[in-house]
Amino acid sequence: MRTVSFSSDPVQQALKTKFVPAVLNTTGGPATGASCKHSPREPAGMCTPGVGHQNVQCLFLTPDGEIFHVATGHQNPEMLAEQLATAERLFTEMKEMPDQARELVVKRHLTTLTELGDAGRDVFNMMGMFDGTFRRRKDAQFCVDHPLMSLEALERRPQALVGDEKTFFASKSSGSSSNQ
Repeated sequence: MRTVSFSSDPVQQALKTKFVPAVLNTTGGPATGASCKHSPREPAGMCTPGVGHQNVQCLFLTPDGEIFHVATGHQNPEMLAEQLATAERLFTEMKEMPDQARELVVKRHLTTLTELGDAGRDVFNMMGMFDGTFRRRKDAQFCVDHPLMSLEALERRPQALVGDEKTFFASKSSGSSSNQ
């Protein structure tokens, strides 16, 4: 995601003007999945949207460190731009009505769940797995169940967001596999 999604012009513009990005390497953490590694010079492989939720979490926090929106797993540039726009709209609403921030977070994510309907609800729904719908449901449900959870609380209990199952995240690269 770093070399494609985060590097796309719309995402870069949003990050430069409307967000304060930070990166945390969770390698070896209690809820981190396993991934195939590739050489830094090798192009990243194609990834199915939403996979790798234990490896990639985009958390949107208030200045007080409270999580109001999440997007886990691989996000292509369009999906990431959409998540940034959603987070920006929600944060603007929260600033306008600070006493109702928790309710706004729950309402926004309940709306997402309603919009998605039954799509991706069943882990065996293959379309939900391939288009990222399954993870969007999980992410929205996390925000409904844990509105404005502090980052510190999530660090103590990351399973609240990513689950506690063992996962493996892989992608396929059409590029050279040499370790130059």
